[in-house]
Amino acid sequence: MNTATKDKGSFYILDENIVWDSGKRGVNWTPSCDEDAEGFFIEDGVWYISKGWCWDGATSAPDGPQDPNKEGYPLIWLATLIHDLGIYFLKEEDFPYLRVKIDIYFYMLMIDAGYKFSLVYFLGVRLFGRIFGSIKDKVSPNKIRQDHDPIFIGENSSFSEELS
Repeated sequence: MNTATKDKGSFYILDENIVWDSGKRGVNWTPSCDEDAEGFFIEDGVWYISKGWCWDGATSAPDGPQDPNKEGYPLIWLATLIHDLGIYFLKEEDFPYLRVKIDIYFYMLMIDAGYKFSLVYFLGVRLFGRIFGSIKDKVSPNKIRQDHDPIFIGENSSFSEELS
């Protein structure tokens, strides 16, 4: 049984590798800053997120009901994970997605999950995300993971094995 759990700092910790297709073909990207490069990369528009990745769910809002298809996860776990990743890496000038696209992915993933407050959350991130996002510093996911096993991307990663 796989579950995401929120640790004492109110962050979810992903307990399995996640592969998500953004649909944006031809996009390949790896974070350039060394401390954040572990655990995430994009290949041909597909996002690879390693077990152990941390995110805070719906920042300043409830995470919604439990996902009936994934025990221990809130209904909008994938939407919040993808949104948090995108917003965090917008700081890198070569990140291949615009803020509006990250927000649209958030909205689409909430709709796909059947979340009844999808539009409210989407309008919230569009209207207030920049205001509060500039005030609130996003914590490096690797700083959150200090108490967890390291995650490696490259020849020895579990993703490399899966892609072979």
